[in-house]
Amino acid sequence: MAIYTKTTHGTTTINFIGEFTFKEYSLFQRVQKQIYKNPPTNGSFVFDLADTTKIDGIAMGMLAEMAEELGEECKQVIIINTQPKVFESMYDVGFHKVFKIVADTEQNRTDYLQ
Repeated sequence: MAIYTKTTHGTTTINFIGEFTFKEYSLFQRVQKQIYKNPPTNGSFVFDLADTTKIDGIAMGMLAEMAEELGEECKQVIIINTQPKVFESMYDVGFHKVFKIVADTEQNRTDYLQ
């Protein structure tokens, strides 16, 4: 798995490529520490799962923990998701009740990343 971050117009995005599972905890923790040093204040924060092929419960817990922490700093925390398996996993545990989950279309990316 690879993790990329970028900040554009006050929106910070973390993009996850590949399988995001408990095995990636140390990699995620390094990225998390970088984000916490310079949180996106007054902007949005996006977990971009468009290129995530699998996510497990521990990885979802990592996202939830980070979102809770960032929620105090950001206007909104959004999940962009495209893979049906990933969305189904998130829906099954109630992520749609806690997060704004946006279907991955080019228009939605454009709307939320401005």
